[in-house]
Amino acid sequence: MKRIFIFSATVILLLLQTSCICIKKCCTPEQIPQGLITNSQAYNLQTNYRNKQEQIQSGHAAVYADDVDSFWFSKEKLKEYICYAEEEASKNGKTVNGFRIYMGAYPLNSISDSKIGYNTVFIVPTEKKTLPPVNSNAKMSGSDASTETIEGNNSEDINSVSPLDYAGAGNPPKVFRQ
Repeated sequence: MKRIFIFSATVILLLLQTSCICIKKCCTPEQIPQGLITNSQAYNLQTNYRNKQEQIQSGHAAVYADDVDSFWFSKEKLKEYICYAEEEASKNGKTVNGFRIYMGAYPLNSISDSKIGYNTVFIVPTEKKTLPPVNSNAKMSGSDASTETIEGNNSEDINSVSPLDYAGAGNPPKVFRQ
C-alpha cells in the first residue's frame, strides 16, 4: 500500500512538473510579437476614431461606405500576445487579469492609402485596480451586472506593456451571420 502511494505521488509530481515546464515553455515568447504599437500610437488611433465619430455625427465628414467593421487576429498571434503581455507585466510586478479592446482609426496621412481614415482596434492588457474600501451598505446598481463586467470596470490598463494592433480587417466589411 505504501509503495502504491509513493508511486502515485511520484507520477502526479512528474505530471505536474512536466505540465509546468510545458506551460512555461509554451508561454515564453521567443521574440517580440509583430504588430505592437507604442502607447502614443494607441492614443492617436483612439483620438482619430473619436474625432471621426464626432465629425460623422455632426455631418462634417464623409462616411466610408466600406469602412472596416470587423477585425481578425490569428489564434497564434493572440496566444503570442497574451504570453508577451503576461511576461512583460510580471517584470513590472503586475498581474494581467484581462484585456481591453479599443476602437481606433488610422489618420488621414496614414502609412498606407488603403488604411487612410479606416477603423482599427488595438488590445491592451489590464490589471485589477486597487480600490478603496467599499461601504458595506452600498448596493450594486444594475441587476444584470455580471462578474466579468464588474471585474472589467475595476481593471485598469497596464501601460508598461505595448498594445497590439494590426489585425486582419474585414475589408470589404464582413456581415455577421446568425
